[in-house]
Amino acid sequence: MATIIDKKVGKIVAENFRTAKVFTEYGIDFCCKGGVKLSDACSTRGLNLEEVVEKLEVIMQVADQSPYQEMSLSQLIDHIVSVHHKYVEETLPALKFYLDKIERVHGDRHPELSSIRKEFFEAADALTIHMKKEEFVLFPYIKAMEDAKSNSFPLSKPHFGHIENPI
Repeated sequence: MATIIDKKVGKIVAENFRTAKVFTEYGIDFCCKGGVKLSDACSTRGLNLEEVVEKLEVIMQVADQSPYQEMSLSQLIDHIVSVHHKYVEETLPALKFYLDKIERVHGDRHPELSSIRKEFFEAADALTIHMKKEEFVLFPYIKAMEDAKSNSFPLSKPHFGHIENPI
């Protein structure tokens, strides 16, 4: 069985996209030069292989262990915004950058990349708008609902009509 040092950097990212952050940090191209073994990529760049492997292993072991069932709605909302929305906001620019690069470098041989890029950008923009709607419309109202219930006071009707509208 091959160890991580014998795996190709593109394969490592394909198996766990979070590892892309480590490769980017060290300037290792996992896209166009993704067919290179990790050991070779580190050697070529004069990097400490053990250090890179350690950071990759930490990222690959990280799992979200949050006790969602025990959280209040407000806590869950704060978790969604600070972990998941933040991750999407931090990741989308890099994904867009790499899609631009892939289309620029390989688009002449693979014209379908233009459609893929366009569809991804549209989906990413729609997701960004959806997350902002959650953060500025839906989530504050859910927090207000929770607050009204826990403090036994009536809640005014939402300005957005039915709760399905911001969803």
